[in-house]
Amino acid sequence: MTKRIPATHAGENRPRRARACTILLLFIVLLQSGCGREEGDRPLSVVLISIDTIRPSRIGCYGNDAIETPHIDDLAARGVRFTNCMASAPLTLPSHATILTGQYPFRHRVRNNGRYVLGDERESMAEILKRKEYETAAFVGAFPLAAKFGLAQGFDRYDDEFQQSINEVQHYEERSADRVVDAALAWLDEKGEEDMFLFVHFFDPHFRYEPPEPFATDYASNLYDGEVAFVDQEIGRLLAALREKGIDRRALIVLTGDHGESFGDHGEMSHAIFVYDATIRVPLVMVWPDRASSAIPWSRGSVVDDLVRTIDIAPTALALVEAPPMTGAQGVDLSRAGAIESIENSYAESFASKEDYGWSPLRSIRTPEWKYIMAPRPELYDLTEDPGETRNVIEENEAVAQRMASELQAWVTEDKSRGTDEAKPLDDETRARLEALGYVTRGGVPGAKEADLPDPKDRVGFADRVFDAEGYSNAGRYEEAIEILQEIVVTDDSNHRAWKLLADAYMSTGDLSSARAAIDRGLESEPDNPFLLISDAHYYSLSGDYDKSNEILRAVITLYPRHEGVHGLIAENYKMVGDWEGAIREAVTETEKNPASVKSWNSLGAVYSLSGDDERAIETFRRAIEVDPSEAQSHFNLGNVYMDRGENESAIESYREALRVDPEFVEAYQNWSFIEAEAGRLEKAVALLQKAIRVKPAYANSYLLLGNLSRKAGAYDAAIKHYRTGLHYDSRNQDLLLGLGTALANVGRVEEAIPVWQEAIAVAPGTPAGRAAAANMATARANTRR
Repeated sequence: MTKRIPATHAGENRPRRARACTILLLFIVLLQSGCGREEGDRPLSVVLISIDTIRPSRIGCYGNDAIETPHIDDLAARGVRFTNCMASAPLTLPSHATILTGQYPFRHRVRNNGRYVLGDERESMAEILKRKEYETAAFVGAFPLAAKFGLAQGFDRYDDEFQQSINEVQHYEERSADRVVDAALAWLDEKGEEDMFLFVHFFDPHFRYEPPEPFATDYASNLYDGEVAFVDQEIGRLLAALREKGIDRRALIVLTGDHGESFGDHGEMSHAIFVYDATIRVPLVMVWPDRASSAIPWSRGSVVDDLVRTIDIAPTALALVEAPPMTGAQGVDLSRAGAIESIENSYAESFASKEDYGWSPLRSIRTPEWKYIMAPRPELYDLTEDPGETRNVIEENEAVAQRMASELQAWVTEDKSRGTDEAKPLDDETRARLEALGYVTRGGVPGAKEADLPDPKDRVGFADRVFDAEGYSNAGRYEEAIEILQEIVVTDDSNHRAWKLLADAYMSTGDLSSARAAIDRGLESEPDNPFLLISDAHYYSLSGDYDKSNEILRAVITLYPRHEGVHGLIAENYKMVGDWEGAIREAVTETEKNPASVKSWNSLGAVYSLSGDDERAIETFRRAIEVDPSEAQSHFNLGNVYMDRGENESAIESYREALRVDPEFVEAYQNWSFIEAEAGRLEKAVALLQKAIRVKPAYANSYLLLGNLSRKAGAYDAAIKHYRTGLHYDSRNQDLLLGLGTALANVGRVEEAIPVWQEAIAVAPGTPAGRAAAANMATARANTRR
């Protein structure tokens, strides 16, 4: 049904938390310039803008009167707004793959974030437009859309240089909306008004919510809305640039999303697990120029309530630019007469519940009136009477449920007939090698034994707790993480993500025996989980069995050849035994597999540096800087090589550059202070460390270095104060404990020093600091006996 109404605003309960990747996508199809066509000709160029973590009802034109999104609202006011557009998955990567290919996940085979790659055999919208001689470029804001996951196919340039900032909760690499727009505008300046496909993606509304000013103040009671408003501002900046180039007045704009956000609905704080409308309904808005009106079946200001899907976006856009149709697309061209009326249903799935937590995956089929969800306890909702999907009416409507289950089963059968997704089939030799390592791989297909897995409805609360524990671990608060994870696995004992995080936290505290038990239990639930296998390899590295660790890591490469960083981990193992040839070989392989990864270049540079090849180290760190000049770690690493060579001026210049691109990179202050101290400029050294403390007051190592400088100057009381302040922030820092004990002994307080040294030894007796504490304690006791 289509009706002509103005955009309206209505209130909504404010969201409580949102954490993962929800994407708002904005397709702008641009008319070719200077080609001599008539005013009514169809547009030929395409721009795609995406906003992470957005639910339609959080946008002004979709009813949120508590937010200002004037640029998005203006697009809706000038076009047609669809109120019932459904995505294919509540996950960023699978949904983007759907939008670009016009296929459901069971067809394009991308089922989750991070573990899948869109295959080269899949035809994307970018490839079709590239064949039409379009200039194609993408600028993405965060790791879930990194080029290595396959979406880069068809793009001349795929800019995923977001390494400058790490989300401290999930450790996603990201960059802010203004920097994304800066990069996109630079490309537009180079390309002018040629036919183009431009994709711009914003990650800012992802948890944590930290909008810049004035949005942080204006939306202090709802920082999520502040992030959305900030992104709207940046969309406005991009659209203004298009207007300046004369492009805006020739644009057909399609605004959509890859999935919604729960905000606590059905017990899910964010998204990724359930397939209710809260996470599957997305915005869809189209705006067109006057000259294209004859090709558009809608009038301005229309609202369409009929069911449409994100699989329909690419076929529609390609038809409007008169491009060839997509191979294997399951969607329809919405602008074709009768197309919308022909849509009978939509499909959605979530495999994150299985792959991240060990629960059953979920699949759904939706019509305008009903939704059926395939789960250990199936669900049926009457959307006409219960749009919030709060009452399961499957018992009262068995005939409807059976019919929809049969239709959904046809898709499931197709899915399973296609076999495994990312992991390549195992040959007999590979399987034997894995079994020799103690692993029995599943070798099944998605959905195997799904009925025996826990129903996500019964376990969803644990997802939030796992996320909290992950945040604590990333912040170095391992004991708090362990406490949460221990509680989870008591009840949810097949949750392999919880077991993996628990094992990693134990290893971070030095409790290898508990880590071993957690790894074994996690591998029982998913023997070929790459993240558990990598934790297993890390366990053997910490235990000194580097050969066993490398065997496991090579098994991961066999199972998941595109899994980033594994060759780098093997290089680290070789490095630990002094096998520099092996370390260099593996580190070089990592850069060849991931040439756009700054981390891989920095790892290779570190191997060259430790092996004594300073020239190659300098060359490699400079290569890392070329890949991403905004990565402070690369400048810092280069400075360290110069410092080791005694080239202190060059070292200081590199540290200055690291601080220029990241003023919070306090390690640069610390190493710079060491150079000043060695040159006898103690006042300058102290001033640099004080700057580091002002920037990051809870960073314990700054207090360690200040304490060391004070003790070197004979100011033992000041040293004691600095060490104790550092221990306030990191009570298990072995170097701080060693320094405190030594300073106490320096002023004759040996009885206080001995228990401090004992504590240092208890942290890790075999480390240099642990051995030094033991030697100091033995000497102090011997002196006392005298």
